[in-house]
Amino acid sequence: MHSYRTTFSPSPRVARAIRELARREGKSVSRIVDELLQAALDQSGHERNANEGFKVEPFALNLRPGLDPTRLKDILTDLEVEHE
Repeated sequence: MHSYRTTFSPSPRVARAIRELARREGKSVSRIVDELLQAALDQSGHERNANEGFKVEPFALNLRPGLDPTRLKDILTDLEVEHE
């Protein structure tokens, strides 16, 4: 199984429920999220196929001068902190 790191931002209600489920079942948050997503995919009829590929369509971001595309995640995090 190939795994990778990613970031997602659940609502506070969902985050609490995931943490509580992880604590109750003695599993990591990552494991709980994976199990929940697998169950949702299985329920939706999505077939698992590790060989299924996807096509990435690149496009120009047309960023303003001075914005570093490698730091966009940092900017988003800063904005989220200010918003809370």
